[in-house]
Amino acid sequence: MTRIPVTMRSQRRRLLNATLDAYAGWRDQCSAVDVAYCHWADARGNDAAVWYSAYSAALNGEERASEHYARLIRRLGDFAATAEPMAGLAAAAGGR
Repeated sequence: MTRIPVTMRSQRRRLLNATLDAYAGWRDQCSAVDVAYCHWADARGNDAAVWYSAYSAALNGEERASEHYARLIRRLGDFAATAEPMAGLAAAAGGR
């Protein structure tokens, strides 16, 4: 079994937690888009303009949340790519 340095494990754990939080935030924003769209689709008259604004704002929020989540996923991938050589070095050093 290879060992990853404690600091890398801690960084990985924080990054993974942040990524999971970002995923949950993105899903919340997706739900907000769905709700706003349903209200807009059912609205009549002046209410339609108000709900369109809410829908547009929800779409913008979902886009920001998805971009944040995507950045963290890329960082997680980068971290995994750099952690693998560290694991290989630990194995070559006798599993330390």
